Amino acid sequence: MMDDLAAELRLRKLEPPYSAVEQGLADRSAQTKEAERKKAFREVAREIGEFMRENDRPLH
Repeated sequence: MMDDLAAELRLRKLEPPYSAVEQGLADRSAQTKEAERKKAFREVAREIGEFMRENDRPLH
């Protein structure tokens, strides 16, 4: 499909916006990585919380 769009733009004597697309992909990749990091952080925090609750017993 991208080839069709690029061909259509070239027929109209326009250059496909490769740099804009590359930047858009980079931005989305960064957002995805940030979301994955936040999700992993929440999971670790949840596991630590569970561990602390399970081990929060009197020592005697």
